Amino acid sequence: MSAPAPSLLDRQVWTELVARTANVFGGTGTEHCTCWNCHRWTVWTDTTPDKVATMRMVFPVVRGGPRPHVDMPDDVRADYEEARTIVNASPRGACALLRLATQRLVNELQPEGGDLNDRISRMVKAGLSPMIQQSLDVLRVIGNEAVHPGELDLRDDVETASSLFMLLNLIVDDRIARPKHVTEMFAKLPAGKIQGIVSRDRSSSAEDAP
Repeated sequence: MSAPAPSLLDRQVWTELVARTANVFGGTGTEHCTCWNCHRWTVWTDTTPDKVATMRMVFPVVRGGPRPHVDMPDDVRADYEEARTIVNASPRGACALLRLATQRLVNELQPEGGDLNDRISRMVKAGLSPMIQQSLDVLRVIGNEAVHPGELDLRDDVETASSLFMLLNLIVDDRIARPKHVTEMFAKLPAGKIQGIVSRDRSSSAEDAP
């Protein structure tokens, strides 16, 4: 038994876009597609003879990578979101933007210091966990290689770029979201309990003083 024919609502209308030079029309390798169901349209393009295998949607722009952490600072988020818009077309460009996002984040977490490497070093001396230190250094090194190609070739490495998105979200969760959550929970304790904790810690500090 053959499969039922698709209904009209399942169909898409494809129209090839042509370019006109004077009175001469030529193909562009670009097609306009309209969906009969949602009535929205997309634009697909290809520069090779085998359109079936290599047609790529160029509008609307499809974002890649996971969404940014809800607690990610706005200026960091702007670079992160820009990286998401280009990761499929330019993984190397996305890695470079994520390195910039990392610089902005570290500048906020560690206001004092020189370049990114120096600020990370200061955070390590202040007790930064090895996991977050390694995550920051991965973003620092790979992002820098994207700007100044050397040992790593990132031109077609979407997988590497996708991993950097995850690492940046991990850093935000560890350094911003978790402390924020603990602080909010602590503030909900009864005032008398908080005062008792403060007094306890002051007493402990006095006993430890030389």
